[in-house]
Amino acid sequence: MSLGLRLLIYFGLLALFSTVTVGIGAREGWRRAEEQRFEEQLHAAEVGVVRELAWEASQIRDLLKPKCEHDTDIDKILIDLERDHGELDPARRLAVSQLVPEEMKALHLDELVLFTGSGEILGAGHDSAATGKVDPTLSQATSPRGPNVAFRAAKASLRPALVTRCSRQFGSQTLGLSGARHIEPQRGFRFRHAAAGREDPHHRPIVAAHAHFLAEV
Repeated sequence: MSLGLRLLIYFGLLALFSTVTVGIGAREGWRRAEEQRFEEQLHAAEVGVVRELAWEASQIRDLLKPKCEHDTDIDKILIDLERDHGELDPARRLAVSQLVPEEMKALHLDELVLFTGSGEILGAGHDSAATGKVDPTLSQATSPRGPNVAFRAAKASLRPALVTRCSRQFGSQTLGLSGARHIEPQRGFRFRHAAAGREDPHHRPIVAAHAHFLAEV
């Protein structure tokens, strides 16, 4: 093989090696830049979600308190329950159950439940079929302890939500209100790595984590 041919092959291989090396380096640099950009976008989204949840929590925190403390309908229902030893006649029950959906709309809530101290549901604005049922867990919502707004995780047919509550007692009778505003699942639950066209393997449940935090503030 002549010297000229050997030199030609040598320089050809050198050029090929240089091209491959530069290509690998450029690809690695692009990947790192995309990962950094994604992390910045994710952080910005988290900040936005936290601010939105903080505002929502502040709006709903004491929304029901005035209803329990000053609402004439609550007063009348308590008086009727006390007078009739915790019972309401059918006509009165129907009238009470019809008040709840109207109140839910007026308060811009997605759920509203009126219940007794034993957990009996007198009205549910989002589910009329729940009226008359007994849910013992609702009686825990009449406790004055704990934050006035809490995060409820999604389970069964329940959507994730911020929940607020209040209660009022008269004589031996107690009435409670539990209201909820749903948290849309698309707000921060999962982000996609658009550049790579795949789901981010480190996606985080932003809404759930920060809602737990905000509920305690």
